[in-house]
Amino acid sequence: MSARHVSATSARVPRQRTCHVSPRQFLWMAQPEVSQPISIILDDSNYRLWSSAMQRFLRARKLWKYITGDAQPPHFSETDDDDDDTLHIQYQTHLEDWDSVNSKIITWFSNTSVSSIHSLFTPFETAKEVWDYLAERYSSVDGANEYQLGLELHHLRFDSGQTLTDFYNKMSNLWNHLAQFEPTWTCPTDVAAFYAYRDRSRLRHFLMALPPDYEHIRASLLHCHPLPTVGQALADLRSEETRKKTMVYQHSQPVLATPVWAPLQPSSQSVRGSSSKNMPSGSQKQYCSFCRRDTHSYEDCRSRSKPKRKGYHNRQTAAVTKLFWAVS
Repeated sequence: MSARHVSATSARVPRQRTCHVSPRQFLWMAQPEVSQPISIILDDSNYRLWSSAMQRFLRARKLWKYITGDAQPPHFSETDDDDDDTLHIQYQTHLEDWDSVNSKIITWFSNTSVSSIHSLFTPFETAKEVWDYLAERYSSVDGANEYQLGLELHHLRFDSGQTLTDFYNKMSNLWNHLAQFEPTWTCPTDVAAFYAYRDRSRLRHFLMALPPDYEHIRASLLHCHPLPTVGQALADLRSEETRKKTMVYQHSQPVLATPVWAPLQPSSQSVRGSSSKNMPSGSQKQYCSFCRRDTHSYEDCRSRSKPKRKGYHNRQTAAVTKLFWAVS
């Protein structure tokens, strides 16, 4: 290898290192386009929640370096003996890619904030500048937000018109907001102790907000050792909720009384029916079941309404008396 070739090769190595953008930083370009990466819209009351969600999204896309400042725009320093345009083309390509990613992040910030906020992004050139501006803007209102969230949690009570799951979700949302104000722990022992205390505190808040109907379940949970988690307590309370709904449903069902059947009194039609039943088969004539004649009906029978003859009762009595003495 000639000395001239070695010298040229050695001179080009530093120039290749001046483009400080790795191709891995632009893998996001192969991913689907996203206009609104998170569902939370930044306003004057939810910066903590918005910043947490946006940070997770940028980390998932491996773009968090653009916020911390580790991903700087590429720079290129020319030398007097440079006669190769390849590095210039490579530098321009990397610069365009960096600017594209930077502009995309600023667009995401704008699409997830109200107009009164994203209209203030105009003076800034980089995503890091926008992020730092928002952090400085809302750092002064963190104390007021924390107080407001704590006040809502203190006054939150279970409503009879909602389910235990809905109530837990609402309280859990407040817990997540307040968790953003918690300190950052470095010692693993301190982290475990703090999380254990926080779980007990959340269980206490959750049980305090329940109505007196769940007093026996609440007392049972508080006497457990060790104390259950909020999720375990919710499972027991939901079982009680299901039981109460079942009892209400059973009491709301109508009770069917057993009818008392009374014998029906025969009507005139039934009497006629009975007389017609006693008629000889195939006879279409009137028939009287009293005198057993077919010349008239039961209602028109004269024998039925004929008065008894005089002395009839006395003769019957005498006949019965005579029969009694004969048997004796």
